[in-house]
Amino acid sequence: MMQFVDSKGKKVLSTLLLTAFVFSSFLTVLQIDAGSPVEMADLSDAVDQSADEPMAFCGTPMYNDPEYLRTMVTFVETKRVFSSVGEPMNVALSPKASGTVFAEISSSRSLVSASPAEYYRHVMCKDVDADWNPVNPTTTFLPSDTAAILLMTVTVDSEIRSVWYYRNDNLDNVWDYYGEATEPITTPGTYYYYVGIYISGNPNLPTLPRGWRIMVYLDGAHSFNEYFEITDDGWQSVTCEDVDANGEPVNIKDTFVIGVDPQLYYYLRLYDVAYYNEITDHCHDYLLLWYQPDGTLFGTMGPSGWSDYKNDGATYDYWGWVAVAGYMNLDSGTPTGQWRIETYIDTYYDGGEAWYLLTTTTFTVVKEGAEVFYYYEYNQFTGASTQKSVTPEYYGPDSGWQL
Repeated sequence: MMQFVDSKGKKVLSTLLLTAFVFSSFLTVLQIDAGSPVEMADLSDAVDQSADEPMAFCGTPMYNDPEYLRTMVTFVETKRVFSSVGEPMNVALSPKASGTVFAEISSSRSLVSASPAEYYRHVMCKDVDADWNPVNPTTTFLPSDTAAILLMTVTVDSEIRSVWYYRNDNLDNVWDYYGEATEPITTPGTYYYYVGIYISGNPNLPTLPRGWRIMVYLDGAHSFNEYFEITDDGWQSVTCEDVDANGEPVNIKDTFVIGVDPQLYYYLRLYDVAYYNEITDHCHDYLLLWYQPDGTLFGTMGPSGWSDYKNDGATYDYWGWVAVAGYMNLDSGTPTGQWRIETYIDTYYDGGEAWYLLTTTTFTVVKEGAEVFYYYEYNQFTGASTQKSVTPEYYGPDSGWQL
């Protein structure tokens, strides 16, 4: 049985999550192993690490669905500790902010009594198309985005009310009121409805980065919450040969050779994280799915998440960065070809829990002696060059690809 060890050393049933902690930011390192179960490291193994290799335990699973857990691989402590350089940060003290909340509702999709009221979908997004589908679903919004929008499908009798809050500068567990919108319903039924706040050009926003909460009431009763952030963030999603003592990826590349590379790492870093979900008690939750070249699921990392920056002090407003890294051993039994890793951040509701897709990262595994052709991709914004590669066998004999 897999076990979880919390920050107080108490054991509960769940997944083992190991995080390294330096200057109050986290880098989680997990091994992905599709083979036989491995023996869990004893808690004392972590506690006895030297002072220059601090350890921290955090995270809780979002749910405990048996069918899902059967698909999960066993995680094991890597015995290596990777430091991070992020830290909890402050923004300039924000004056109390308030602003306009806009909304639009569809014609009734069905005329039925709603006792009690129900929701069938609620999702954060950057826009809504003509068919009431979310455009760019996400929990992270940039200062340059037009708006942050909550889209929902609900059955109601009398009204839909949403109240918008942002996290307080100096207090924990306190959210400051920003604004609200109430939509009166004259005909009971099922409706598409969206509500949002403007971002770009809005002088009434609090200082950024900032975490936000929306509380939604249907027919006067609290129904659900949504959480998001407005931040000038960025993120990095790469495969590499290793992760160094500073928590940085070593030799970023997308092709790995069996017999040459003993393992490959996946590395994810999010910058300027102000998001906080008080239900999961995490600053973003993550789920990473590793798929083999034949499309079958190889293993997972998560679900879990990063702890609250206000745990380090109530005056903090965001993490400078958070990261997670996991590795896979390469041997003669590793399938060759193109692999992919799907990275999901946070959940929404659409008839059931679903995850927001952040990005998909691909890499190629080849046998020793295989012909590999390398090139470098230059990022004009960061000035960094990343090694890329192609292999004739990946494209196949009928692809028309030639040197």
